Amino acid sequence: MDAYRILIVEDHREVSHLLRTSLETLEHPLEVVEIPSGEEAILDASRKKVDLLVADYRLPGISGIELMHKVKQYHPQAKVILITGLADPKVRKQVAEAGADSFFLKPVPIADFLDAVERHLGLVKTFLPPEPIDRETASEEEQRTLARSEEHTSEL
Repeated sequence: MDAYRILIVEDHREVSHLLRTSLETLEHPLEVVEIPSGEEAILDASRKKVDLLVADYRLPGISGIELMHKVKQYHPQAKVILITGLADPKVRKQVAEAGADSFFLKPVPIADFLDAVERHLGLVKTFLPPEPIDRETASEEEQRTLARSEEHTSEL
């Protein structure tokens, strides 16, 4: 399987590097590319695949939202995570309405960021616990299975 390609578009080198190194801790085949400007990111997206765009809301020359729309013209399936240092409610509303898959305020909570990346790329499966069996309405087979599992548990 090809590696998922992630574009990090952030003009602050420290933030970009932190995001990249955190992504490199994931045990999945990822190609992580750091790009400092929206214009360069558009050029890159026109030439190569993008599975996930991680972009700062405020970039020199173009906003993260504008960049998201341009990248999606080339790669409609691409997932998008926008980040910003602006806590302004208007900005948060604008980002929410723009259609990004996730949005984080700086400093980016790395565990939540990595979780979002894995979910957006389909790298993790969510397992729901089994539904509890209602003894009143359970079939005979379900009741036998439940009784066997209780016997096994009591033996432990």
